[in-house]
Amino acid sequence: MRFYISVLLLIFAFSLSISAGVECQFNWSFDQISLERPIVEFIDRANVSLDISIYQLDNQGIIDAIKRAVGRLGASRVHLVTDSEYYHKDKYPGYKELEALGVKIVPDDAADGKDRGQCHHKIIIRDSSAVLTGSTNFTANGVCKNNNNIVVINDSSVVPLYQQEFNQMFNDKLFSIKKNPVSGTREFYISGIKTGIYFSPYDKIKQKFLDVIATANHSIAFCMFVFTDEDVMRAMLEKAQQGVKIYGIYDRWQANSSYSSYHTFKEKGHQVEVDRHTGLLHHKFMVVDAGTSSDPTVITGSYNLTSSAGSNNDENIIILHDGKIAQQYFDQVKKNFVDSTSLLNSVPSSFREPVLLISEVSFKDPSGDWLELYCLDDGANGTGVDISGFFFEDDSVFKTLGQGTVIRSGEFLLLLQDRSSSVEDQTTASNGAIRIYTGKTAFVSTDDQIILRNPRGDIVDAVCWSNHDGVYSRGEDKDMDSIVRNGQWVE
Repeated sequence: MRFYISVLLLIFAFSLSISAGVECQFNWSFDQISLERPIVEFIDRANVSLDISIYQLDNQGIIDAIKRAVGRLGASRVHLVTDSEYYHKDKYPGYKELEALGVKIVPDDAADGKDRGQCHHKIIIRDSSAVLTGSTNFTANGVCKNNNNIVVINDSSVVPLYQQEFNQMFNDKLFSIKKNPVSGTREFYISGIKTGIYFSPYDKIKQKFLDVIATANHSIAFCMFVFTDEDVMRAMLEKAQQGVKIYGIYDRWQANSSYSSYHTFKEKGHQVEVDRHTGLLHHKFMVVDAGTSSDPTVITGSYNLTSSAGSNNDENIIILHDGKIAQQYFDQVKKNFVDSTSLLNSVPSSFREPVLLISEVSFKDPSGDWLELYCLDDGANGTGVDISGFFFEDDSVFKTLGQGTVIRSGEFLLLLQDRSSSVEDQTTASNGAIRIYTGKTAFVSTDDQIILRNPRGDIVDAVCWSNHDGVYSRGEDKDMDSIVRNGQWVE
């Protein structure tokens, strides 16, 4: 008996240390990958001083790390700047906990009681030697549930710029349009990476986005919490008329706004989607010409593409000209796409991830259960992808692929039951099929699932089935909860 199963496509990307100078990291709530740990570790390495400008603060792990810094350094060497809206709310008791230890906290209404905009930074300056920035608020949701990123710069050359921005808020109580432009170069080379650093409102950050968009020759991709800026949207549409591809992910809640650029891009047929997470799509980044030699560039930071971000808020961005970093950020766009396959097939082959699908399953077969794995795209123009160490599991691992197993676009891998265990695996394709044998597959017809994982344990593809009129049994529903309930099916 042969069963055709709808397949699940998941494309995973991981936070990687790009160099000693620049490190970019991302959270991913489906796999419980949190940014709390790297933020806490950054704080715990402070030996001299800690200056923090943050929009919201309620993550207890981060609060405890700041307390430890107070214990090591003394309260006079730990400083905070924050947005007054949250500082004055009882639901953010962490501020009071730190003040009780002697930490000075300056809200953005400290000078005259007026809140002219949002103190929207997410910055930590450590020991005059390193800076952490990005899109992540230091909240329970911000570090895990909401999609976010951080950038750690381990290079003292950038610190004076961030320190000037911080000092005029903390020491002079100047915020929003009251601030003065910081002095010094805005461009650096960090471990060979051309880097630009800019602050709002005085550095005209919108123009920086427009300048980067103007360089696009192949693609513009973004994940943006709020995108209402019409000038930026028009610049992207003009590039699209020149053949540049546009890919974007919006937060579901924000995309519903009548002012969101989502509606215009969608109406004009561009590949834009709304986020599928239960939390917020809180990123604020754009990546241009990823996977090409055409100056791949990333803009990220605290800046949403809105008029208030440019005119009133305290914001910062970092622009990174680097192919590996661009790949990281482009991967975040891919893994958020509902239809990742269409996006994968539209980008350069050197940048594609392989697409492997469990396409057929047979159980209660008199000659032995079997399944079929199909390589839709090996990500290498048909030259093959090494899947050694990938493994299949149901409730436990039942087959790990041996060394030298390579599959190419259009080929199949057949996992066959061999009760005698006397047949050796065939690790290269013959007539389009690789034959792999296992002593027992243990498939059942009632309720079961098969999951394919890579050697790191990440889900590559999965299928599940039930004979209860389309309703999963209680056990199966639990087994597949992270896949089915989180809406990760792509049919």
